[in-house]
Amino acid sequence: MLANTLKKRLVIAALGVVLVFVSCVYALLRSTPADRFSHALNAAVEEHRDSGGIQLRRLTEIPWERLHIFGPYTSPEQVNAALGFPWRDRHLTKIGMMDDRNLLVFTAGGKVVLSVLHPRHEADFSQEALNRSFTPEDAVLTADHLPDGRMELRPAAK
Repeated sequence: MLANTLKKRLVIAALGVVLVFVSCVYALLRSTPADRFSHALNAAVEEHRDSGGIQLRRLTEIPWERLHIFGPYTSPEQVNAALGFPWRDRHLTKIGMMDDRNLLVFTAGGKVVLSVLHPRHEADFSQEALNRSFTPEDAVLTADHLPDGRMELRPAAK
């Protein structure tokens, strides 16, 4: 009787381990380029805290020509005016109603190649970084501590 109970517990534990492993692999495979960029940005902020610049071109998986960074409550009209072409996306409508995220829009060849809603509590962007565009060469940011404990990203001095 004791052997059967122990066997059942071992089988249940093994199934639990397999389920956790499969869940992790599934989550990894389902992550999007936007998720991977946000994770890479957070890691870079931690690595470069109060030191050298974070080169955003090294954090993306796709080639891009311009990066536009928009703050909370930016209207779709403002985003489209800055991009120079009409763009329709779920992120575009969300940023106009959110105060806890910034919208990063990477473009190439006159179209959006990646858009990221990045949580402000993980890293916020300074007023100098918002509502402007960067090339891959000048998209270098520094990370500074804010009094509330958050990190703020600002354009690196040239």
